[in-house]
Amino acid sequence: MRYLVGAACLALVAAGCGSGGKSLATTTTTTAATTPVTVSGTYRYSRNVINSFMRTCTQGNAAKEDYCACVIDKLSESVSTRDFARIARTGRAVPRVARAIRRATAACAGTS
Repeated sequence: MRYLVGAACLALVAAGCGSGGKSLATTTTTTAATTPVTVSGTYRYSRNVINSFMRTCTQGNAAKEDYCACVIDKLSESVSTRDFARIARTGRAVPRVARAIRRATAACAGTS
């Protein structure tokens, strides 16, 4: 889980953090990988953020694409880009965000 927090944080911050605003719209992005990524939560992430997250999360392993797409979709329900920026600054997630990451990774564990 610590790796995923770091990877998510670095991916989102490196990509410029996107809008981070609340929205009820669904965003679907096709990444350089083959899996379409749908972010349907409260927080929308830009295409650059999603692509960066997917690159970092999969590390070039196509078998991880579905899992990583699931994780970023789940994270969009409760983790804003501001939360990820805070992780980048402090090196750790606040308890609320850490719980959200654990929930997302557990919910997506069977996805591959």
